[in-house]
Amino acid sequence: MTRPTARGLTTAVCSAALLTAGLLLAYREMAMLGAAGLTAFALSSLWSLSPPRVVVDRLVEPRRVRRGEPALATADVVVLGRFRRLLTFTDPVREEGSDREDLPSGRAAVLAKPGIPARVSFALPTGRRGVFQIGPVSVGRDDPLGLWSVTRPAGPAETFTVWPAWHPLTRGAIGSAAEIEGERELVDAGSITFHALREYVPGDDLRHIHWRTSARAGTLMVRTHVDAAVARLVLVLDDRLASYPDSAAFEEAVEVAASVVVATVEGGLSLRLMLASGAGGERSIGQTQTGLDQLAAVRLTIGGGEVGELRARLTLHTAGDAVLLVTGMKADLSLLGPLSARYRSVAAAVVGPPPDDPLKWAVFAPAADQLVNALQDRLWNVSSSR
Repeated sequence: MTRPTARGLTTAVCSAALLTAGLLLAYREMAMLGAAGLTAFALSSLWSLSPPRVVVDRLVEPRRVRRGEPALATADVVVLGRFRRLLTFTDPVREEGSDREDLPSGRAAVLAKPGIPARVSFALPTGRRGVFQIGPVSVGRDDPLGLWSVTRPAGPAETFTVWPAWHPLTRGAIGSAAEIEGERELVDAGSITFHALREYVPGDDLRHIHWRTSARAGTLMVRTHVDAAVARLVLVLDDRLASYPDSAAFEEAVEVAASVVVATVEGGLSLRLMLASGAGGERSIGQTQTGLDQLAAVRLTIGGGEVGELRARLTLHTAGDAVLLVTGMKADLSLLGPLSARYRSVAAAVVGPPPDDPLKWAVFAPAADQLVNALQDRLWNVSSSR
């Protein structure tokens, strides 16, 4: 893309004004000065017809990061040609599905020599949860007078994910559910129910390798199985705008949900994750990364997820499951009451101060770490009655 710079536009406007005034006033020197400025502007535009030929190799590390942890984008810029160039490097960062333009982008001036990579590094924004797009990279250069600028795309866009923060929830608190509701560990492949595919690790039974998927993926993939009779935790994250006083409270709820996902999955237990609005359907979370990726992308939803609809979806599960609702202080918790006949354990984690008459199976706290600490003692030992 070729366009005049701010200096170029100023030069063109002022030169045109000088030329016009000089001709009207018969002031030869003024007219000559204006003509010289317009000539320089026109000649500079011819310089910009030759965009820089470059190759950019970008590395984002890591591609998934916990909120607040460092992440770095590093790009090597190589000029194709015989002369060194002073280039402007731009690598924009934007959040997918958002119109906000408040994220810092990678911008730098690069003096690139032919065949020698010029390295540009910049820190990625990890201060807020989300799925972000980096790029596409654009590289440009100005003419010697700085009147025109030409840029061209030089690298593809890539995806970068910032997971929500999470807080420790010990294996003991989660594991006590298995003692009440039955063994929840993934069973050996002798079980008849297929669960998921994962990469092979040394020690896996070679009989359980899925050869067709392994051929497509380029690496060995192994079938894992679960006992279809075991109960599972159903984690419901309330993503409805009406349930929260503000977006900050929703972020605390997402952190609570992330804490439960990490503790449950890494404890080897079965977990199903659903959103109260019904967006994205219901997913079985077999890996921590899968659950955190889904939580990184979740957004507040206006409307949807009526109490009756949510209760109907929850009652479709086999009796004996545990259900945990993570929500805000403005939510209607009455939907969990009738579920006590279908679930052995019913609990709600509410972001906000406790009311005067709290439910026995609901825990309240204004911050995620405090709410996780409250769940530590009460998650699996709450009663479904008041």
